[in-house]
Amino acid sequence: MGTAEVTRIEIYADLSLSTPVCVYLPLLWALGRHKRLTVQDPNGGGETLKFITHRRSYHFYDKGAQSGCSVPGGLLRLELSYRNGGVAEQLGKGLTLSNTCEEAFRLHVAGKWSDWYGKVEKGRELRTDLRATDFFRALAVEQIYHRGVGNVLAEIAAHRKARIISRQRASDRRNEVLRITREPKFTRPSPLLAELDNAVAEAAHRMCL
Repeated sequence: MGTAEVTRIEIYADLSLSTPVCVYLPLLWALGRHKRLTVQDPNGGGETLKFITHRRSYHFYDKGAQSGCSVPGGLLRLELSYRNGGVAEQLGKGLTLSNTCEEAFRLHVAGKWSDWYGKVEKGRELRTDLRATDFFRALAVEQIYHRGVGNVLAEIAAHRKARIISRQRASDRRNEVLRITREPKFTRPSPLLAELDNAVAEAAHRMCL
């Protein structure tokens, strides 16, 4: 059994947070070369945020809501999955079940799990004291946040893929969205994101013990 080759694997941790999971997800904007999707569980399991490619996916979802458990604050599951050749590509060819029990493997996947989180483009929160002198620009920022910055970036990527706009036009639009949504006079760092960063770092450390 230990010599069986591993062709699919999920690496995950559950993070205890101070606030419901749904508040953190809009702060996770994009992950290069990954499609961003949000899926609502029809059975009341909350929303799942996915960054996916053919061989890899990174999921963020409310584990407390999915399991039907009442959790103070929120319980976020952060899951990295490899499939369709992704295991060999990212973790090496010929990986077996017995290999997954080795300390070196545990350290390696813990690093992969936290590294991919680090690559996610993360946002800032909208200021509540926007200046009237920047009324129209502030209004544009508010509209982007209302739609969801991640959703707007995903729409731009979809338009590029469908050849509705050129690669250069898509790049220009994306850069403009990121620029105005990171201007200090319109947005500010989110303490929720700092909390999430710390929770991920602590979970990665526990994986290595």
